[in-house]
Amino acid sequence: MLKDFDLEIKSKHKADYVVGMDETGRGSMVSSLVAACVILPDDYNNPKINDSKKLTHTQLEEFEKEIKENALFYKIVEYENSEIDTIGVQQINISAFLSLKDFAESKYKNVINLVDGNIMKNYNGFLSFEKGDSKSFSIACASIIAKTHRDRHMINLARKYPHWNLEVNKGYGTDYINHVKEHGYPNEIHRFSYKIKDDKQIRLF
Repeated sequence: MLKDFDLEIKSKHKADYVVGMDETGRGSMVSSLVAACVILPDDYNNPKINDSKKLTHTQLEEFEKEIKENALFYKIVEYENSEIDTIGVQQINISAFLSLKDFAESKYKNVINLVDGNIMKNYNGFLSFEKGDSKSFSIACASIIAKTHRDRHMINLARKYPHWNLEVNKGYGTDYINHVKEHGYPNEIHRFSYKIKDDKQIRLF
């Protein structure tokens, strides 16, 4: 549970506004990478909010609505599998955060961007934190907005591609790979830059 705004308070010494950012879908083998950012008012808090991976579906839906209603600003960007295959997931991830930074700075001056992990450590205007979505309230809120957006997208894709259990596995891990080996690749949405071992016999859908 996130107990305070410690990272946000410390970051306020560097800027007038703190932007929390996070992404989801980086490790998925299917469809989009989604990133979100949020600027929260100083008087908003909910001690139940945490890293999105630690919350139930019901909590995610509830908190997403609450965060959006209370945020001073939020923005979502999304990059599809074709872009990821062309540019690479690392560069897409960086581009997503840089794009969010530009959106936030177009609305608010003198901002500092808090991000999970070390991917932006060499970029000006960013403060990076390992396990930031468990330490920063703003990053956790951004992670919730990103995850709920992508989860809904995957549920919609599951209706079009019913053989891959996407509403459950979201394109991650052994469950998705097993469905690919049984049914073939969902050609339009699979990330072919992600290599599945011994895939020579897997057909395209």
